[in-house]
Amino acid sequence: MKKAEILCGDYLLVLEHCAQPGDFVFLDPPYGQGFPETVLPMIADHVNPGGVILCETEKREILPDTAGDMT
Repeated sequence: MKKAEILCGDYLLVLEHCAQPGDFVFLDPPYGQGFPETVLPMIADHVNPGGVILCETEKREILPDTAGDMT
């Protein structure tokens, strides 16, 4: 029985090939280009309830208060 699967790559390609939602997502987008505002809601739709999204940003970048149904 497979307990984990790690998918690495550009978020659009990963989302395209991800058949099931996951429990943990780590994002390291380019800084200062507004990716969190765009990408987090898209990613949130592919995370199980109770799942976690960890998104690296530069210190001054402001993250949205919500992403999809996640707060």
